[in-house]
Amino acid sequence: MIALILLLILGSMQHNPKSLLLVALSTAITPIIVMTSTKHPLPLGDDARFIGFAQAIYRDGRWIPFKYQENTYYQPFHLIPFLEYILAVLLGLNLKNIEAYYLLLKFSLWLTYMISTYLVIKNLSNDYSKSLVGILLLSITPPIALTQVVHQAYAIVLFLITASVLVKEIRVRQSLNTLFLVIIVLWIAGIIAHATYTVMFLAFILPLFLIEREGVSKKNIALLSATLVSISIIYWTYLYMLDEIVRSTISATTRLIDLLIGRTPFSPFHGTAKPWYTSSTSTFFIAWAFVPSIVASYILLLLSKIIFKHWKYSWSFMELLGFLGLSGTAVNYILRALSTFGGRYFYWLYILMIPLATMVVKKVSRSPLSLLPSIILISTAAFYGIQDPTMAANTYGNYIGWADRTSWHIALELQPYLGHRASKWIDPRLSAPLSSTAPLPAGNGRINYQQKVAIIGVDKVGLKGASKDPRNVDWFIRNFNVEPHNIMNKLDEFSVILNIDKYIGIWGNP
Repeated sequence: MIALILLLILGSMQHNPKSLLLVALSTAITPIIVMTSTKHPLPLGDDARFIGFAQAIYRDGRWIPFKYQENTYYQPFHLIPFLEYILAVLLGLNLKNIEAYYLLLKFSLWLTYMISTYLVIKNLSNDYSKSLVGILLLSITPPIALTQVVHQAYAIVLFLITASVLVKEIRVRQSLNTLFLVIIVLWIAGIIAHATYTVMFLAFILPLFLIEREGVSKKNIALLSATLVSISIIYWTYLYMLDEIVRSTISATTRLIDLLIGRTPFSPFHGTAKPWYTSSTSTFFIAWAFVPSIVASYILLLLSKIIFKHWKYSWSFMELLGFLGLSGTAVNYILRALSTFGGRYFYWLYILMIPLATMVVKKVSRSPLSLLPSIILISTAAFYGIQDPTMAANTYGNYIGWADRTSWHIALELQPYLGHRASKWIDPRLSAPLSSTAPLPAGNGRINYQQKVAIIGVDKVGLKGASKDPRNVDWFIRNFNVEPHNIMNKLDEFSVILNIDKYIGIWGNP
């Protein structure tokens, strides 16, 4: 299907743009709708806890940070729970009817995500065919899939809406004073949504400082940037979270410098959780590497001409944006090898590469001889991208520790029997659904745990999930004197309290 739509878009320009947009959107979002609604209609991981937040909002009238027992990191994030609560009220649903309002919110975010990407590329290139190719590239690139309804995904959508407004205003050379009034609401919503919104916006407008473009005042752009940063600092300081953000940034920078100068040896994923990818699933990297490969080949060819042929070349906005996304992704890969905040927090850098990638695809596909190879390459990337668990969850195989229907059923049945006075480690496929219940009020002082309970998945995904993070291994050694991957060999040494489906529960005294 993707090959056919690409042929229509790249091979002929005589079609109605609106019709092609509808077809491209349908092609891009249909696999997501089918996989999500039939296989994984419930929250998969971190987004499950926001259902519990929504129940707290229903009870209190608003989310009150630090009132409930919840991870400190998630305490400021209340926009997604508020949206879920509003959708449930508008639809006349009980908050326990999760599938209905959760799926509606998820599909709405996906559709807005794709349309915003289309508008950004269209306003940058003034070419609707490039914009349609951009939608298809977005839909097959796993790192930027909105698989979970989390606040960073919401911030990415708001960033793209802001970027589309910004580019349109600059293209038609309207006053940035008017622009400021238009995007101030988006700024406030984006800053509240997630701290990375500010970084995304700054990265997007950075090329405007490096190019000469009529109608663009660098002074006004600097004023916009300074205003956004100031609002962000004030908000996150108010929430007492700025210290955490700054400290993590300094740590990441210091460790990166240590790595580059040789003070710290390069040891992939040392001291932090390893990814779910293994050698047997490395084919999925075809989809991860496709867009960076397109951009890298273009940038390297351009640099070689500038250096060896002594070109006097003025970089375009899309080229600088692509270069920034590519460089940032390379640095992010290095950071991911360290115990810092690299990884998924900066997958949005792929979005910066999409406009340049679409330009390259369109340029290369002008010749009939190169059109067919282009369609084959994109279709191949799509074949693996659609199957990638970061996009399709475990629809095409059991790869990653995300909750399915069965896990949700087991977790909600177990919930009444799990005491609050136990030190617990629970497989993420069960702990995610358990977090969807209304959170408990925060207690005072240190809890004196009276029991130790571990519920571990004994399949390949469960054992790997328990072993890949050093913190999990440390918990099992401290509490049960065994490493997770050896637990099945020593099961007779523990009191087994649960044996259902792929899960085993063990119990011990403190």
